[in-house]
Parts: sequence; structure tokens; C-alpha cells
Amino acid sequence: MENVNADLKIKIILKNKGNLFANADISIYANSYGFITLKGFQIWKSNVFNNRLNDNINIQPAGKIAFGHFYKQVFFEEKEKWYELEMEIYQEYLKVVNNKKNFNEETVNPEDIQI
Repeated sequence: MENVNADLKIKIILKNKGNLFANADISIYANSYGFITLKGFQIWKSNVFNNRLNDNINIQPAGKIAFGHFYKQVFFEEKEKWYELEMEIYQEYLKVVNNKKNFNEETVNPEDIQI
């Protein structure tokens, strides 16, 4: 899927495993290095309503579990920038889900098939 922001690429990998809806890989353009990709963002079903996304979804930056505790591997110095990226990830996720639904919908009327 294409983003409006040329300095940002988002790849959504649908999972649908329990509460895990999808993973996301984020590529951000850095002038000196080209695109830098951060892998492993997670899109989860949430019991808590996310007011920013207006949905029961939680988007979590990449991290690892060690000794029963989750450690984030990506940290945003400016919380507002994380909220902007979170919205971009969510919008891309919705595009992928909607495209999959449209692809899976039956486009042939069974009554039109001659037997």
C-alpha cells in the first residue's frame, strides 16, 4: 500500500492469531542513511477503547518479553509523533483489511452459472 508521506513506508502482515490482528514493519527515511526499517510493531485486539483510533485496537511498538516483562525496543522522544505514526499504521491496517475483504467477496452470482 502507498502512503501519502514519501518518507514513510508501512507494510502490514495480517496474522489473525488470537488477539493479534497483524504485524507492521515501518520504514522511515533518514537523509544520511536512506530508509531505516523497524520490524515487529503489533496490532492487537483490545478490551479498552482507543480514543485516538476510535476503535478497540492497540498498536504496540516492537519489543521483547524477558523475565515476564515486556521491553520496548523503539522509543519516541515526542509522544505526539508516536500518535501520528500510530494513526498512519492504523489507516494502513484498515486499507489492507478492506482490500482483503473486497478480494474475498463473491463477485459471481450463482444463478448466472449454467449447470
